[in-house]
Amino acid sequence: MLQKMHSSQDGHDEYVMGCASLQLCDGVGLSLTFGRRELQERNVAVTCCNTDRCNLPTESSTMPTTTTKHIPSCVRDIIFIVEDASEKNDHTHTNVGYSTPYMVAFLKELVSSLPIGPSDSLVELSLADSDVHSIWSLTDHTTNDSLLTAINGIPFRHQKDNLDIRGIVNYVSRDAFNIRSGDRQSVPNTVVIFVDHRARPSKSATTGQIIGVDYASQHNVHQASGNVIIINIGPPDHSDVTQISVLATDASHVLTVADYDALSRIKETLVNLICN
Repeated sequence: MLQKMHSSQDGHDEYVMGCASLQLCDGVGLSLTFGRRELQERNVAVTCCNTDRCNLPTESSTMPTTTTKHIPSCVRDIIFIVEDASEKNDHTHTNVGYSTPYMVAFLKELVSSLPIGPSDSLVELSLADSDVHSIWSLTDHTTNDSLLTAINGIPFRHQKDNLDIRGIVNYVSRDAFNIRSGDRQSVPNTVVIFVDHRARPSKSATTGQIIGVDYASQHNVHQASGNVIIINIGPPDHSDVTQISVLATDASHVLTVADYDALSRIKETLVNLICN
């Protein structure tokens, strides 16, 4: 507003609007401090909150503390003992070494489900026939990739028909878990034994103590590992199933499949038994 005008005839007021000079706007000549505010930088950063009514000044806008629930990891020292059975007497398949691709594929699928590493699970593998042959120790392959490559190169021979159960007992109780193999004293031990019953004739069941596995042997195996899992491949009523299954932790740790191509069906169950 530049000027207020008052009519002498009827007494009404009129206002003349316009732009005043810069001096007037800045209050030059006035006794009061008047004019434009001093310009200062302002913080225009935008922040967001997502709690209920967090933008109200009377409410605290502090974010609630959240607790991340981690899935327990599977930290185990795991020994795989795989029977390297001869297939020359197995008339159900004509190709020698029929089991190899299935076993290799299953072992790769199995270890891919496990966290492998120095702070996670470690895996040792041995082949068994009339003796037990260590293929690699716990500390030889400490990544999933290295372990998968090693599984591809397992030197199956498929030459012998007989399985020395006592040899497996001695290996587990004396050799499998020691400092040289990389056993970690603070980590639980797990043993998984794959036994192929397809080509061997079933013998009459033995009563009392099992041949090759007396109660002292069972005790020694369970002292070395509180988690022993038996995978029977072949007829569930085969006499060898009874002999080898006494080494398992309990009946729930004995799994049976009809053939190698059925191994993939028990993978989830086996992973749970290994890790729990």
